[in-house]
Amino acid sequence: MTARPTRRRRRSSSCAAPRARKSLLWVGQDRTAKTTLRFFRAFGRERCAGLRFVCSDMWKPYLKVIAKKASAAVHVLDRFHIMTHMSKAIDEVRAKEAKRLKADGYEPVLKGTRYCLLERPEHLTDGQDVKLAELLRYNLRTVRAYLLKEDSNVGPRICAASDSAVARAGGCRGMPPERPKPQSPEHRQVREQEAVGDLSRWPA
Repeated sequence: MTARPTRRRRRSSSCAAPRARKSLLWVGQDRTAKTTLRFFRAFGRERCAGLRFVCSDMWKPYLKVIAKKASAAVHVLDRFHIMTHMSKAIDEVRAKEAKRLKADGYEPVLKGTRYCLLERPEHLTDGQDVKLAELLRYNLRTVRAYLLKEDSNVGPRICAASDSAVARAGGCRGMPPERPKPQSPEHRQVREQEAVGDLSRWPA
């Protein structure tokens, strides 16, 4: 069960279709719990009891009604929506950890890594591939969150892509993780001057 956009006032309709067929089984207006209940009532109590698997996205009305009307079936959630939520969580962890590292005086190893962490490994450019491999050496919350996402997105091609990136960077996937190095006072002063700009060029 999923939602499809309609042309009328940017509204969505709820659609149900059997897995083995390409044709729709049922279409209802809106994405509310009442609409989802109409499908299960039309489907019949006996057939609902015989359901073994139900697949849907993570829309809350769908989750609520399916749990009530098809409790015996295995509820399979849409992979796209799961990975979308995980990518959003990784981006939030990265942003918070980057601020913390900067406040604690560590080198900015997370700078410029947002799209390296959000893109699929096979879609990375050569530069992003190397940058990601260098980042995976560090023992950071962001790295652990990224590896958790990739473990959820199981597939040998993903493992191969990550291993090849590490190999091109001259590292090893099984090497002990490193911690970011603290910035020296001179390095920190240069960073601050670059952020503020060279004020000596401007007249007082």
